[in-house]
Amino acid sequence: MIGFFDSGLGGLSILKEAVKLLPDHDFAYIGDEVNCPWGDKPREFIIERSILITEKLLSMGSKAIVVACNTATVNAISCLREKFASVPFVGVEPGVKPAATNTNTGKIAILATKATSLGSRFLELVNLFASDKDVKIIPAPDLVELIEQGQLEGDKIESLLTEILTKESLNGADQLVLGCTHYPFVIHAIRKVVGDRIQIIDTAPAVARQLERIVTQFSIKHGQGDIRLYTSGNFQKFYELATRLLGIEQLKVESILLP
Repeated sequence: MIGFFDSGLGGLSILKEAVKLLPDHDFAYIGDEVNCPWGDKPREFIIERSILITEKLLSMGSKAIVVACNTATVNAISCLREKFASVPFVGVEPGVKPAATNTNTGKIAILATKATSLGSRFLELVNLFASDKDVKIIPAPDLVELIEQGQLEGDKIESLLTEILTKESLNGADQLVLGCTHYPFVIHAIRKVVGDRIQIIDTAPAVARQLERIVTQFSIKHGQGDIRLYTSGNFQKFYELATRLLGIEQLKVESILLP
């Protein structure tokens, strides 16, 4: 089994790609929706929840863990790797490297949560791959909350994105990095707002390919293609949105009690 976790539904964007590459493997996904979003939470809280959920996934039989959350990756993955040294972890980081490689203008915009943009790992990525670029971090208040409500298209989400992705905030960038796993679910709405002149970078396919390599490296055995989702929040809302986002009918979804 391969374990996934996120503050809510966002990590399903990674799971969707992973299932395409590893259809015969079993997956367990935990969304901590009762505390979603994590993007405005203190680092200590993010680490504590990440450890708690990792322990739960390991108790279910997970042989590898995907930290399917940018905020958790930049704030907690180092602690997880230290505490669970024998477990392979796959993290999710903003696509700063491909953006720096692809830019023609030398200007990159990164749409990110507060906790991601303040994380030391995120700042290391920028310094490592884009120190010679003009990098603009664009905060996205309320965006995760709207996505968690199922607002993936239409006037409401486009209005918020228009407020966030202004000409001034983009600052002439030709690369827009999606710095949260929730954001790919509104990529079509983002495209309507920014137009075709900007390349949008979503790292979900790359993360799934890294997971595929980890599965081979650690000889993680095939399962039955079973997908089980767990939420600490509203079961019915999670089920309806997960079914819609993954495009899989009759999903196995359960409520989970996390301290």
